[in-house]
Amino acid sequence: QEVNHSREHLAFNRMAADAGYDLSGVDAHVEQMLALTRDRPSIVNLAATMALEHFTAMMAHEFLSRPEHFAGAEEQAAAMWRWHAIEEI
Repeated sequence: QEVNHSREHLAFNRMAADAGYDLSGVDAHVEQMLALTRDRPSIVNLAATMALEHFTAMMAHEFLSRPEHFAGAEEQAAAMWRWHAIEEI
């Protein structure tokens, strides 16, 4: 499941870059954050993963329980975020 999730993120990021969006700053920030745990004990990586999963579950709940977040959004974009929220849960 996580492999599929990663694949979809990579595909989306590629499409966004092809559409002219500069994601280099976001990518660099993510890389910096991931580097913080690289040389740490496995338990630290587990704790970081748990925290991120908890955060994304809260985001997913918020998006799915309050459709007003998507008011005025393009339907395809809203559908993508709803799918992502469902996938996170």
